[in-house]
Amino acid sequence: MTDKSRSMNRKVSKTTALGALMGAAVLAGCVPTQVTRPPDVACDFTPYLTAVQAGQVIMGPLPGTMTAVPLNSVRVIDPRIANKVLVQSVAARRTETGTVEVQSRLINCTDFPLQVQGRTMFLDTANFNVEPPSAWQRVFLPPRSFGQYQEKSTDIRRVANFTVELREGD
Repeated sequence: MTDKSRSMNRKVSKTTALGALMGAAVLAGCVPTQVTRPPDVACDFTPYLTAVQAGQVIMGPLPGTMTAVPLNSVRVIDPRIANKVLVQSVAARRTETGTVEVQSRLINCTDFPLQVQGRTMFLDTANFNVEPPSAWQRVFLPPRSFGQYQEKSTDIRRVANFTVELREGD
């Protein structure tokens, strides 16, 4: 037997063995599942840029020049991530202990990992701070995926509104 024919016999043996294993797996109900890549996150910054161009930003303290910051929302305050991260949702609820828990889902629209930092200001019905702003909290966002920022107040009675700020992580 030549070296070439021995090599062919080994290849045929390996192929036959692999086929037998696959056949046994199918019969046993252990068919491997196909792994598919999730769809890319679609990001459209048009609404954000339109709002900026329309003047919906904080201006100087001159009467009539300042647009109010929306309450119960998330604001990206760092221009370095303004076209990299979008806010998918923001919600708040009272916990069993009476504090307010704020949660926001963030989307990394880039092809590389990002670190962002968030902090929350909890306000009363007159929009005065109920407590000092929370410490900046780091959120790691893998490429083209979601992450979550959340914070809880310490006050259990006076919180009526909140504002979350986001900046790029250091």
